[in-house]
Amino acid sequence: MIKIGLFTTDINQIATKFYYELIRQNKNFNLEIIYPSLINQLKKYQLIIIPPYKKEYNYIKKIRSLNPKICLLDPRNKFQASKLRKDDFCIIDSVEQYDLVSRYSENLFIYHEYPLFEKETIDFNKNPKEINIFYHGNKVH
Repeated sequence: MIKIGLFTTDINQIATKFYYELIRQNKNFNLEIIYPSLINQLKKYQLIIIPPYKKEYNYIKKIRSLNPKICLLDPRNKFQASKLRKDDFCIIDSVEQYDLVSRYSENLFIYHEYPLFEKETIDFNKNPKEINIFYHGNKVH
């Protein structure tokens, strides 16, 4: 079992919460949340995941000094992508992110986010003339 620390200033940030819920479903990972007040405990983890928020990136230098095994999660701009080192790896979710991040690292894991849709019953008799189904986002986004 791989012991992973998810470093965050706020577990309720959307990307942080999404990936936390996703990763903890895998029984091969022991995932724990690490807040800045617990930063000195980073040595006990095999990997530290850093979400794509400015406050988290303020701690990268300190995180690297305590644990060099880092995964940047979903970097969203050149500043964040430029923080990748050759030994880091990165989880991305779009072609645009690949174009941005691949300049800095070859260790990329592409995870296409597809939400789980709950079964919905549609009554076609209410308005039989028009049905609109919208979905934004796909594998090639």
